[in-house]
Amino acid sequence: MRSNPEHPGGGLQHVPRVSSGLVTRRHLLERLDGPAPIVVLHAGSGTGKTTLLAQWAHQHASAAAGTVAWIAADEGTRTRTGYWMRVLGRLHSCGVIDDATLYREMAAIADEPEAIAATLTRLLAAAGRNLTLILDDFANPAGGSSWDAVCLDLIEIVRAVPAVRCIAAGRYPSLLERPGTAASLDIAVLSEPELELTEHEIRQMLAQHVPGLAPASLQQVAGHPAARRIASLRYAIDALGQALLARDDAGVDIDEVLIAAARQDILARISDPEVLDFVGATAHAPVLDAELAGRLTGRHDAEVLLTGIEHAGAGQWSHGGPDRAPVFRYSAHLRAAAAQDYARRHPARVRRIHFLIAQWLNDVRGERLAAFEHALRSGDLDYAARVLMRAYPMSAEDNAHVSRLLGSLPALTIHRHPLLALRYALVLNASAETQSRAAEFFTSAGLMSRLRPGALTPLERAIQQSLESAVQRLLGQHKRMRDLALSALPVLTQAVDDPERDEGLDAMTLVSITQCAMGLFYADEPEQSREAHLLAARFAEQLHWRHRRNEAYANLGMIHALAGNVRGARAALAAIDPGDWPETWHDSYTVTPERIARAWVLLSEGRPEEALEETRGILRHIDTIEHWELISSVRALAEVMAGRAQEASSRWEHITGQRRDRRTLPSTHRHIAVTEALLALARGAAPGNDRTGRSRRPAAVSALAALSAAAEGRSDEAVPLLAGAKVEARTPVDRMIAAVVAVRLALSGGIGLDATGPGLRLATIVESDQLRWPLALMPEADRAALLAALTDAGSTGAARILTEACAIVPPMLPDEAPRHPAPPALTSREREVLLVLIETDKRSEIAARLFVSVNTVKAHLRSLYAKLGASSREEALTRALHYGLLRPPSSGHGEDAPEPPRSSLG
Repeated sequence: MRSNPEHPGGGLQHVPRVSSGLVTRRHLLERLDGPAPIVVLHAGSGTGKTTLLAQWAHQHASAAAGTVAWIAADEGTRTRTGYWMRVLGRLHSCGVIDDATLYREMAAIADEPEAIAATLTRLLAAAGRNLTLILDDFANPAGGSSWDAVCLDLIEIVRAVPAVRCIAAGRYPSLLERPGTAASLDIAVLSEPELELTEHEIRQMLAQHVPGLAPASLQQVAGHPAARRIASLRYAIDALGQALLARDDAGVDIDEVLIAAARQDILARISDPEVLDFVGATAHAPVLDAELAGRLTGRHDAEVLLTGIEHAGAGQWSHGGPDRAPVFRYSAHLRAAAAQDYARRHPARVRRIHFLIAQWLNDVRGERLAAFEHALRSGDLDYAARVLMRAYPMSAEDNAHVSRLLGSLPALTIHRHPLLALRYALVLNASAETQSRAAEFFTSAGLMSRLRPGALTPLERAIQQSLESAVQRLLGQHKRMRDLALSALPVLTQAVDDPERDEGLDAMTLVSITQCAMGLFYADEPEQSREAHLLAARFAEQLHWRHRRNEAYANLGMIHALAGNVRGARAALAAIDPGDWPETWHDSYTVTPERIARAWVLLSEGRPEEALEETRGILRHIDTIEHWELISSVRALAEVMAGRAQEASSRWEHITGQRRDRRTLPSTHRHIAVTEALLALARGAAPGNDRTGRSRRPAAVSALAALSAAAEGRSDEAVPLLAGAKVEARTPVDRMIAAVVAVRLALSGGIGLDATGPGLRLATIVESDQLRWPLALMPEADRAALLAALTDAGSTGAARILTEACAIVPPMLPDEAPRHPAPPALTSREREVLLVLIETDKRSEIAARLFVSVNTVKAHLRSLYAKLGASSREEALTRALHYGLLRPPSSGHGEDAPEPPRSSLG
């Protein structure tokens, strides 16, 4: 086989070679050069569509003519997203887009297929060069209904970017040809009759290839309708050439030859069974190089045989891309027939054939989904699972396709293969309709990976553990989540720096590091979480996946901001390049941590309304995202600082009432408790029951409880609560809230504290961490008193720092706020339960007295205890007595009036 010539600038990568001896069809090439921005070639097999496009592409292989990107549809382009990912890959190999852009935009269209046209329009407009997209085998049946969406995308792109043209060729009709599809866009269509060879072109080819053909035979062939198809004519030329070699052209039945050619029955004239087996075996591959053909058939002359098939018009060689061998693609009509014939004659060999093809597609071509399908057909499910783990990112359409393929297998078969079970679980978990089925496959993936440790490499095992950790996080399994993340992270860290690592797993490795980092964050291991996010940022930079680098710094910024390290949050946010985010991600799940971090920074700058605006775009994720509490808490505090404490409390109670359940992690309960304590303080109420269970009470909650206890005259409780808060404080925000409370208690008198010490701690935190928002908890009078005390003590530097900080963050509590907290607002039913609680603590008796169910009583008691900040009956009654709530409600008929008891008769 003759090797492909070098293609200038990579502009002719993947373009088929133009075989020698073909006539130059100038009138058709001129049609392709016409003014129409979209040209469609619609004709059956063997009409020379691909040959004509290859001739045109080679004529335009110059920098002045622009870039030619050749895209042939195959098993990897079944879906709309898959097709446009292939286009992005071709644009990258042609130098139109760089590495970072490729990875960023592939992630964008995988997440949001509706953004495909806008994404391609933006990229191609920015490229600033003439570009022709040649789309071969367009609208084939494998793509199904997705072709309509591809056509509409194409029209929108070409209409918006004048420098882009498109030539689409296919055997099947498409939306591009329907009248009215693009009324304002010129679409030229070349149909089958226009692609037929003229008699002059037929004579040219016969004269070139069969120069000794008798005039009568020449006339008969030139006038035969079947010869008008290039494939049929080349078939006939081959037969006539062999007859001439045997000096028997007169004995050739021209009609029979051309009728067989019209049927494209190339297999029928292969007399050598070994050559027939060669064609049948190699036809199973969507494309192949000479090396794969040799592996499939054991033949050393594979290259010569494939070149002969090319000369017969049944396939074409094309450039395989940078640093790749040329590849051969059979004509669609021959490939299907030959593969089917081979499978019928040699059924026992087919599985091995598919396995070798799967290996080649995965290792050489990097076409994961096509490799996965062939691996499934081979029956090697462990290998299929390994290939599928490397298929990332996948669009929702590709996920659905994989789900259908796996869904055709017996569930028990999937359960036996840990990686396959894990990947299937991830596919199921990606859709709300199938999430309920995901849990059993996550479980079996973890179980079988332990029962079959040899089935996974250490890196695959670590990936499996990290993803299982993410699932345990969503299920609220704190210990299992933490243990799996800690087990996986060292292996993932080692892989990042291993030059011999399996690069096919790079994407899943990065995802796994991120999942471990989030698991450790929710496990209250902030230092290890930060280290993991820094590792993710370094790895993403190493891979040129800058959108994933942004993601790592966004998560890092959020962790710093939540801890109160505003300086660290600012540094992480400064490392984010907004231009590296995919266009579709600006208010997505992935950028939520960045929005949260920026909101906390804005609060420390005294800009609560801007903090609310920063998080407005991610509000839609509160119902679905695991960070729901982190979004809600920063917004609640922003509302309070903006002077809307009651509205903030109402929204907070609604959201937590909906989202908090038995799967809520202890760390989330602690975050919730801190926010509820802050909201209670803003309303002038006592901090409620923090519901953190057996885990430690948050330091901030203990500090705020000390403030409440002192306000209620319980100084003996306030001092140990504050002391405990100081001991438990691990973050700048905890230490600052404790210092604010210490200042307020010291200035209130009667506790024996000095305001200067905590005042100095406040100044230190403000200066080192740039944290200011907790100063909003200090009323104006206390601020003035503290500054005076610091000045009197000679700490003028600290006084200056706090003066500047207090000027930025105004107090959220007015000076006239009551020192004694206001009573909580109880509903009429909660008041009834409270009064009955005086007489009995048995839920069944309370239910009988009020004619309600026991479960209803439990719900009212939970709400009542939370509002009173109590954890027992005795504590609830004590607090109710303090608030003056142990009086029967009035008989009015307002909103809080008790409902009349319901009788058993209704």
